[in-house]
Amino acid sequence: MRGKMCWLAGLLLLLGVQGGLAAVDGWVLALSWHPGFCAGHSDAPDCLTATVPRLTLHGLWPEARKPEEEDFCAVAPELRTLDRTNAWCRLPAQSVSRETSNALDGVMPGTAACLDRHEWLRHGTCSGLSAQDYFAMAARLATRAGNLAIERTLVSRAGASMTLEDMERSVAADFGPDRAPAFTFVCGERDGVPYLSEVRVSLTADGPRLFPAPAVLHVPAFRTTQSCPTDQQIRIDGAR
Repeated sequence: MRGKMCWLAGLLLLLGVQGGLAAVDGWVLALSWHPGFCAGHSDAPDCLTATVPRLTLHGLWPEARKPEEEDFCAVAPELRTLDRTNAWCRLPAQSVSRETSNALDGVMPGTAACLDRHEWLRHGTCSGLSAQDYFAMAARLATRAGNLAIERTLVSRAGASMTLEDMERSVAADFGPDRAPAFTFVCGERDGVPYLSEVRVSLTADGPRLFPAPAVLHVPAFRTTQSCPTDQQIRIDGAR
């Protein structure tokens, strides 16, 4: 019996693909263009000081075949209610190492508003990972994304405008034109002018381990169009 249990534990560990990555079908790495976010949320705790033009971590979202397995997995109803009131700093904090906490603070300014607690409750609980592994992986991905051509392009255009085609061309410089549609550019609108608020990167199930290898990018079936207009200049907010 003990031998069978050990065999089963070994099999589950193998299927987990380094801490549970096989529990999901794919991932979305959501990166905020921080000046764009703060232009519309100037009173947010992470926007009260000067903002630096860069992509920052919004979240890492697991994708599953069943929608109910993507959000708030095994989360008590009262915590869901609290989360939906945006009272995130009243949500329970998760235990992570000091190294991971520091890494997360470095790429996720939203920790000042307890965004990390919200992201864990809504998405991390469905990842198949511990909070330590989930946040360490998310911070690593955000750091790697900061070395991409799209980050450099956006920084160089901060305070000016560019087209969606320009942004997609920048992605293609790293990954080729066939993989560029794995990046979704999300825009808002102020005074009739579109502005960049977020960049979302769709990854395969083992994408977090291998990113930025082009092979781990994929275009999800649910994706239809970009939210940024194709026929207008898009504002890339700069430092404030």
